[in-house]
Amino acid sequence: MLSSWNPQVGDTIFQVPRNGFEVPGTVFEAMFSLPTGIDDLRGVQGTSDENPIILPVREDDFRGFLDALYPFM
Repeated sequence: MLSSWNPQVGDTIFQVPRNGFEVPGTVFEAMFSLPTGIDDLRGVQGTSDENPIILPVREDDFRGFLDALYPFM
């Protein structure tokens, strides 16, 4: 299991810990639990800077969300 994932918001690619997003009943929990079907994770969306998950939110809003989710990081 990967400990981080790579969302892209605007022109910025973030590398964030997955544990804050793996909340039961959320879309992120469902997304992270999907089988990849491959042994090489480089092609799986969100596992590298070359293949990020693109989130349709404003960068300032996402940074604020991360600050609330990970206040001591």
